[in-house]
Amino acid sequence: MAFPRTHRRFLGPSKALRDALLLVDLIDDFRHEDGEALLGSFRARQPNLVRVLAGARGLLPVIYANDMRGRWDSDAPGYVAHIRENGLGGELVAEVAPRDGDMFVFKPRYSAFDATPLEILLDGLKIDRLLLAGNATEMCVTQTAIAARELGFKVNVLADCCATLDAELEEVALRYLEHVVGAHVERYDPPNPGKAQPKEVEMPDKRPSVKNEKQYEALKEKGMSKERAARIANSPGASSRGGKKSGSGGDSKQGGTTAQKKAAGRKGGRATARKRS
Repeated sequence: MAFPRTHRRFLGPSKALRDALLLVDLIDDFRHEDGEALLGSFRARQPNLVRVLAGARGLLPVIYANDMRGRWDSDAPGYVAHIRENGLGGELVAEVAPRDGDMFVFKPRYSAFDATPLEILLDGLKIDRLLLAGNATEMCVTQTAIAARELGFKVNVLADCCATLDAELEEVALRYLEHVVGAHVERYDPPNPGKAQPKEVEMPDKRPSVKNEKQYEALKEKGMSKERAARIANSPGASSRGGKKSGSGGDSKQGGTTAQKKAAGRKGGRATARKRS
């Protein structure tokens, strides 16, 4: 199967950047708390990983950073063989397991950089940018992406190659990585119309919506905050207050009332003069 077009541009020699594919906690037996839920997500997205690995191998370094699960023997091949034979998703893991030429580091914590030689390895390979995937998006993948950015690496998160425990938390994590951390989030798997999609978070407008534009601008010019100016310009009497400057032009209720009072005064004066005469 051909490598997805949306990722193809990230694989291969770059004139400006040197890339590496970093896979976090991909080798998992799923025999732990929430393992069943994570396996369900992994099963759905594993085909994307197969395609990514097929396109990456031979073009750029492939590095696995995996939870050691209490193992301190550094026997990566033995660990992978154990998962393939005894894990709940052994047949799925086997298709994305390390091959000759791939690199493997054990990690004891959430981030792949925490207490591991990963940074030294990447520096030795002169890597500039990480293409990041693995399990789970909102946990170890996110922690690894944050650590990578703090160390100065560019990060592209291959979102559809990451398994998740919670679709809504995953979306929050991806938005945080993209809009706060500065990572680039890549997607190529179309949304499933049969599943409820996470609600879009509505970002507040920089400029409030107001009814009385002239009054709003006038209040802003006087140094009033945009929030307070908007509240006043949107209040029920905004049009009246906004029309004070129009004088007796009749555009405002107050102006009309004043004109009526003046007219009544003139009529009253003429009537008094006639009586005296």
